[in-house]
Amino acid sequence: MTHRSIAASNLVCESRPHPGAAAAIFAEQGASASTEAVAARAEVAIGTVFRHFPTKPDLLSAVVMNAWERLVAEVDGLVG
Repeated sequence: MTHRSIAASNLVCESRPHPGAAAAIFAEQGASASTEAVAARAEVAIGTVFRHFPTKPDLLSAVVMNAWERLVAEVDGLVG
């Protein structure tokens, strides 16, 4: 995995020791938080964010899907 792809995955992934930048910013500031704030938290250029998530709805969708997948995995572990 390249440095750029690691940085991009950190925008949404919460399975790392620190919450993903996008998830953290949206949790703190709500869905109206700026994409610039997400980039700053992730320590990447704004272009990196838009390269991987062309629109803010794409980024929000990725955050929600990541949370959903973690929830489903946790429920599966409890009932499976």
